[in-house]
Amino acid sequence: MNCKICGRHIENEHANFCENCGESLRENKGAEYREPINPTPAAPTQTNAVESSEISFKTFLSVMLLQIIPGFGWLIYVVVLLTWVFGNKHSQTHKNFAKAALIIAVISLLASVYLATTLLTL
Repeated sequence: MNCKICGRHIENEHANFCENCGESLRENKGAEYREPINPTPAAPTQTNAVESSEISFKTFLSVMLLQIIPGFGWLIYVVVLLTWVFGNKHSQTHKNFAKAALIIAVISLLASVYLATTLLTL
C-alpha cells in the first residue's frame, strides 16, 4: 500500500498511519499531496574536548619507548596508559589502545614471573 499524502510505500497493510508523514492511512478523503517530512539530523555534539581519534606514529612510538627507560620507565608507561583509559579528554581509539597495551603488559608480567620461578627451581 502507498500513502496517498507522501507517496511512500507502506509494507504493513494493516497500518493506520504513514511511517513517513504521520498521516492517517484510513481517513485520506480530500487530502492533498505534500512533500515528505524529512527532518535533517542534528550534528553530533561533543560534550568533552576530545583529541584526534587517530594515534599518530610519533605518539605510539613515544609511549611504547617509555617501557625501556631504566628505573621507572615502566611505571610512567602504566600511568600514561591508565590516564588514557580513565581520562575523559582522550578519544575511544586512545582508550582501546591503552586497554590492549595494559592487557599485554599484564600477560608479559605473568609470563616473566612464571619463567623466573621455573628457572629458579631448576
